[in-house]
Amino acid sequence: MEAVAAAYDIFNNVAQPNRNYINEDDLLRFMIKEEVVDLVLPLIEGTETGKITRKAFIEWVSEALGHSLDDTKTAVKQVDKLIAGVLTIITFIIWLILLDIASTKFLLVFSSQFVGLAFMIGSTCKNIFESFVFVFVFVFVMHPYDVGDRCVVDGVMKSRHGRFYRTLSIAFSTPAAKIATFKKRIGEYLVKNPHHWYPKPMLMVKVIENVNKLKMNLLVQHTINFQNFGEKNLRRTKLFIAIKRVLEELQIDYTLLPQDVHLTSHK
Repeated sequence: MEAVAAAYDIFNNVAQPNRNYINEDDLLRFMIKEEVVDLVLPLIEGTETGKITRKAFIEWVSEALGHSLDDTKTAVKQVDKLIAGVLTIITFIIWLILLDIASTKFLLVFSSQFVGLAFMIGSTCKNIFESFVFVFVFVFVMHPYDVGDRCVVDGVMKSRHGRFYRTLSIAFSTPAAKIATFKKRIGEYLVKNPHHWYPKPMLMVKVIENVNKLKMNLLVQHTINFQNFGEKNLRRTKLFIAIKRVLEELQIDYTLLPQDVHLTSHK
């Protein structure tokens, strides 16, 4: 509810009075044109007309805030695991001392072994500790409230976007014009869903089997990272349905070769 309320406030402050949508001119009052065209509009669904509706804006804010909170929870869990591990080791050592299980001599020998181990993996431990400190300071000191911050690094991709890769088997007698039309229709579907898929699908012939079957690979690219399994599966389902519909409309199919059937009688 807080995300919805925040989205309402932002929308009402950006949109013109008595208007239920935001256009590019409204955003240009707060941002430069490159940020509006390249960063904001591609993230919100339904902006092909140049208008951002109240419903689309609220859904985008809620979804973005949810992803940001998930990332923050992941960082907190990692910090919690590290602190829990350190406290477990300290508690174990104190327990040995209190129960007189470990003498001073034993602790001295143990510490000397630990120092020797530190020389071998000291650099690795240092890097891990510095990374931990950086994440802790960045999340909880520098940006304790801005959980939705985006770090833009030119020329570097944090993690690759997922890909949709499937093999289609069609009849060898399928005309080349139909195959070209199929690729065009799938490309049109991707263009209509720019928030889900990148345009220009790849359709490649993989192999010809028995001069009867033509195996083709269809490759398209998601606009989200491969870790978002739930959202990615929903988009794949819609794409599968679109592929099925196009194949049926173009009457592209595949029929098995005649099969030998051997009948045996049992007495």
